[in-house]
Amino acid sequence: MTVSAENAHYEEIAAGYEDAFFYAKGAYQEHLVEKVSRHLSFDQSPGPESIRLVDSGGGTGNFTQALCDVNKLVHKALCVDPFQEMLDQATPYTSVQTLCLGAVEFAQEEDQVYDRLLLKEVVHHLPDEEMPAMFAGISRQLTPGGIVLTVTRPQEVDYPLFQAAREVWRE
Repeated sequence: MTVSAENAHYEEIAAGYEDAFFYAKGAYQEHLVEKVSRHLSFDQSPGPESIRLVDSGGGTGNFTQALCDVNKLVHKALCVDPFQEMLDQATPYTSVQTLCLGAVEFAQEEDQVYDRLLLKEVVHHLPDEEMPAMFAGISRQLTPGGIVLTVTRPQEVDYPLFQAAREVWRE
């Protein structure tokens, strides 16, 4: 997908993004919040009262807000996304601040420091050749003992889905 096509895609879907099964509030999101919370070890040092969380590629911020709520994070989480239309949907979330940047560009920012970084369903959007620079930047930004978690779902599933469903799944 070209950059302009990708921009148009996210402009079109931003308002209804949280209605999709994988992004809506409900049992699936609760399950994923529990798994992500465990792997990001919010209960460990420096603890929920001090942890600075970044959700890179966080879209509308609804998952970011859910993480903050469940883990009782005191500091606002930073939801980073390259599409302002997606970030505009985060305005109701009181525990989320937003920054309009791509994951690779964010990782090159000199003034960013955080304890936890979530890359949820992001890496398949990034060119392979940009991964080393992104992870090198994350390594510089992350506090000692910090945690980075990459979450993705397979692009192909072994399930009898019809073609249109397979295309939606891959997005």
